[in-house]
Amino acid sequence: MDYTSATNYATVNGQRGYRDRDAANGVEGTSLLAADRNALMFEVMKVITAAGLTPDASDWTQLYQALVKIVAQYAAAASAGFTPVEQGGGPNQATNKVNLGWQPATDLFRIAVDGVDQGTLLRSFPQQAGDISPGNFLFSTTENRFRTIAGSVTGELVDLSDYSHASSGDSTGGMMSYRKAPDGFIRQTGRVITPGVGTPRSYSVQFPIPFTTAITGYGATVLDAALDTNVGGSVGNYDLQHLEMRSAGGFSMTWWAEGY
Repeated sequence: MDYTSATNYATVNGQRGYRDRDAANGVEGTSLLAADRNALMFEVMKVITAAGLTPDASDWTQLYQALVKIVAQYAAAASAGFTPVEQGGGPNQATNKVNLGWQPATDLFRIAVDGVDQGTLLRSFPQQAGDISPGNFLFSTTENRFRTIAGSVTGELVDLSDYSHASSGDSTGGMMSYRKAPDGFIRQTGRVITPGVGTPRSYSVQFPIPFTTAITGYGATVLDAALDTNVGGSVGNYDLQHLEMRSAGGFSMTWWAEGY
């Protein structure tokens, strides 16, 4: 911002200023320039918006409010010895009171919102070679897990309890098991045991749990104790509930299938 350079400016207190028109004495007034008016408006608006106020054409006290707020902030910082951080009021934020403090018993930062405990923040120690920084996560004491608190993240850390799984077996060595991930991905595996060998055998395996959408991969391996390279097996028909296999030498087989 600078003093006016408009046509017919007058020198006021040693600086370029405005003068009124005096038609009776033939004195022309100073021209009104858009640059002068814009400079004044933008300078005032800068103070108002920097203080966090929303411009309001009907409120003629906003410059005063902004100055009071800014001065108070700097006064508080000078008194406290640090620059305070404003709580709430930002994009997608309410105006709740947020407390952040150190909990000696756990060596973690604990958060409270409006006096209600929200758990602790996971603290990242100095990074070592090969480490992946965890960033900011909230430890929920209710769910006993870490949850992401970054505004750009809508998901949460996956806990082992989010996986469902089960397995079963019999005295002959046969077994089945499955594991289902939080995103719906399922991996199932098992082993079918044949007491004797020599006669080709077919197996129809019912999955521990059915797939709901599609099988994306499957396979089987012949269990040949003699490591006979001439013994093979094949996997045939399958659907969301079962898988069919055949062992040419009648040997036991292991199988796997995965999908959603």
